[in-house]
Amino acid sequence: IHGLWLTSTGPVPTVLDIIVSDWCLYLHYQC
Repeated sequence: IHGLWLTSTGPVPTVLDIIVSDWCLYLHYQC
């Protein structure tokens, strides 16, 4: 799920949230 890793800033994921969540999933498979 994109952006869910850093959604504390708001209900809508930002580009940074999406990038970070994808990076996290890619390296760690889950968060």
